[in-house]
Amino acid sequence: MAQLRLEGVAKRFGEVQALAPLDLTIGSGEFLGVLGPSGCGKTTLLRCLAGLETPDEGTISFGDQVVFDGTRGIQVPPQSRGIGMVFQDLALWPHLDVFENVAFTLRARKDTKDLTARVEAALEQVRLAGYGDRYPHQLSGGQQQRIAFARAVVNRPAVLFMDEPLSALDAALRIDLRAELTALTKELGLTAVYVTHDQEEAMSMSDRILVMEEGHVRQDGLPEAIYQRPSSFFVADFIGRLNLLDRPERYLDVTRLVPAPAANGLGEVVSSGEAASADGAARTTVVAGGAGDDLGAGVAAGIRPEKVHLSPNGAHSAALEAEVELASYLGDRYELRCRVDGASTPWVVYSARRVGIGERITLHVEPEDLIVTAR
Repeated sequence: MAQLRLEGVAKRFGEVQALAPLDLTIGSGEFLGVLGPSGCGKTTLLRCLAGLETPDEGTISFGDQVVFDGTRGIQVPPQSRGIGMVFQDLALWPHLDVFENVAFTLRARKDTKDLTARVEAALEQVRLAGYGDRYPHQLSGGQQQRIAFARAVVNRPAVLFMDEPLSALDAALRIDLRAELTALTKELGLTAVYVTHDQEEAMSMSDRILVMEEGHVRQDGLPEAIYQRPSSFFVADFIGRLNLLDRPERYLDVTRLVPAPAANGLGEVVSSGEAASADGAARTTVVAGGAGDDLGAGVAAGIRPEKVHLSPNGAHSAALEAEVELASYLGDRYELRCRVDGASTPWVVYSARRVGIGERITLHVEPEDLIVTAR
């Protein structure tokens, strides 16, 4: 295992800032997910770490070894960094059998001591013992992915880089394989960096997630914090689903915002209860959003679908009227697309029962479940 450390690492392609200056530490044995839309800089970050791209500035260290230093002109090549890589394009040699595909890494490095035993051990780790004499075209997509993983770890790297390795597979197979890849990475004690645009994949596999946009890291944190307490509207909107509510103070007992207590500007309710007002009776809920005292300009307020209920769910539930536009059966629940009074865009909510298109329903939300960010 190895700790990875980046200090001031940046990369431009012409006029495009692909990676803004970044300071980052990846702990030994940590599984880091790098998440963001296409063109956000996540693959550029991975390629700089792997030595496939030369940063414009900064330093990169693997443990005590400096593998890149722009000032001193150090650029250690990929084959000398002790890494394994798994790409979206598995790049298996069709004319080589499984054994030789896995052995290719060792032969290319001229590291052939105990080659047969090491290849067979790698195949056993990915549960493909006895498949050595088969060819890639004789394997399923999931088996081919395991071969690519075995090839990446046969030389016992300290660090494993994965660039959207499951994106070409069907949905059911992706779910199975992401659990397998996570377990194998932990079992081998590898430090892993996993690039993906799939939010569910990143959330389920990662110890920690970087959310990137336009070359910048917009949030760095635990999956739970990224989802429940996004630091910006981009993160809140990109991760999962967010139902936006225009002017929430018209529908909820939310009357003012205060700066969030945490430095990263997390949006959450910091106090709730009875407060004196002009008539001595109004209740005030104070929501942290880091955007000052105005609920209007520059502030976004929304709520996750699973926090919206079709019956009152708390002492201070607010009721919003809605009309169902679309109902989809998902097996464990119905997903409803609704036109909600007070929202300029449709909401997605979940229901345990079938609801007819065009039916009027009442949605119940709690102020404490609001996600509030600056736009």
